[in-house]
Amino acid sequence: MFAAWVKQLLNGKDGSWSLNCDFHNWTVHDLSTNEARVILETLRDSEKATVLVWKPGWAVWKPLRDAECEELLHTRVVKIKAPVIASIQDYDSEITAVRPVKAETPFVTRKFNRFDVDYPAKLISGTQEFDTRVLDLSEGGLRIKDPVPDWVAGYTTLVMTVENGRQLELMCSLAEDQKHAKTRLEIAPSDKQSDFLAWFRSHPQFKS
Repeated sequence: MFAAWVKQLLNGKDGSWSLNCDFHNWTVHDLSTNEARVILETLRDSEKATVLVWKPGWAVWKPLRDAECEELLHTRVVKIKAPVIASIQDYDSEITAVRPVKAETPFVTRKFNRFDVDYPAKLISGTQEFDTRVLDLSEGGLRIKDPVPDWVAGYTTLVMTVENGRQLELMCSLAEDQKHAKTRLEIAPSDKQSDFLAWFRSHPQFKS
């Protein structure tokens, strides 16, 4: 279904970008900048962390977080604005639409235990850096002291300094549904994640 949608999206247009998403195991070629942005907008931040990008002139594929891919994370240009969708009352009263009702979940059990910490950290995105501190930590995410800067586009590299000056590097994405200051980050899959998990699971402070 996804492949058919992408084929329809391309519609014979010229393009220069290629995308590979390891999370969903697909690769798409010959995308214009706007087409690439459309596809990326359908992905969660944690899924974007697994995307590689290539264009003519590059010797190798580059991660989406690379500074040369930054334009793909900008808001896409909408050239045609569709009319406002009519409300349900404006439809033919003889037509009955059945809508599935999703049961609300009153309580969500946390997947990982969270522990209070105080480690200096640095957010890095392209050429920009931001110093802060990690205030709580789990295997799947963390909370920092200061709100994430506006220049962080979806996800960022976080370098955290722990005991004995050891530095742990994590790929993080903004946690969803943050209504106020954005201080929560999810830890995304990366080649550095195994080092973090080995340290975390062996640390006496984080024993449940």
